[in-house]
Amino acid sequence: MSVLVIGADYIESIRKELQKRGVGEIYHVSGRKASEERRKGIPKRVELILVLGDYLNHNTLNALKKEAKRDGIPLIFSRRSLGHVIRAFEQWKAKDHRTSREKARI
Repeated sequence: MSVLVIGADYIESIRKELQKRGVGEIYHVSGRKASEERRKGIPKRVELILVLGDYLNHNTLNALKKEAKRDGIPLIFSRRSLGHVIRAFEQWKAKDHRTSREKARI
């Protein structure tokens, strides 16, 4: 599984916890500079987007939300605290969390 984390400058503790929970690839976008972040877009392999609400440029968020919706990639919104991130991820994981891309392969 691969996850795109949007927001925050330092995500090493979040990265370690997500890896413990089976996430192989973790991409990170700070979300502060709208013009730079929009050009990057969402990596092709991403199956989930984790949005950390603190210190996030709204234009960046809106552009990535549109792109995620178009591609059928689920979004999780969380605070930046590690406990909140883990709780949100575990709740998402407990549901049917296959993305539209995965469902199309079946």
